[in-house]
Amino acid sequence: MILCAFAAPHDPASGTDHDRCRDRGKAQTQALPRLARNRISIRFAMLRDGTCYEHTP
Repeated sequence: MILCAFAAPHDPASGTDHDRCRDRGKAQTQALPRLARNRISIRFAMLRDGTCYEHTP
C-alpha cells in the first residue's frame, strides 16, 4: 500500500488528502503512510459493505 501511495499525489482525489496533510506541516515520509492507511480503510469499508468504489469529485 505504501507503493500505491507514492502515486497518490498525482491522483486528484488522493492528491487533496496529500496536500492537506502536507499543509498541516507533515513531512513526505509522514504523509505517504497516512494515505496508505486511508486507502486501506476505504477498501475495508468496501469489503464490509459489499459496495464498489465510486469517485465523487
